[in-house]
Amino acid sequence: MASLDASSRGEILDLLLRLRDSCGLSVLLITHNLATAWQIADRIAVLHQGRIVETGPAEQVRTQPKHLYTRALLNAHTTPFSTASLPPGNDPAETIR
Repeated sequence: MASLDASSRGEILDLLLRLRDSCGLSVLLITHNLATAWQIADRIAVLHQGRIVETGPAEQVRTQPKHLYTRALLNAHTTPFSTASLPPGNDPAETIR
């Protein structure tokens, strides 16, 4: 969906959300777009170097990230949700392994 213009992307996301709500549709969406992921997902899995490093309810992963890589992704993002309440003393700039 990254190559779509914002209007088309919004229409497709809206359709997926309506199908989810009306038909119980499940979708596996793989994206680099965090805003899209937070908008549509009930659950999030974060991949780093081909491995899942964190999973959980979308809101929990966004506001209480456990893995250093997830924290780094959130801090690198430029939308308002990037200021998620990170646990104190955890610097995402540390080396990610």
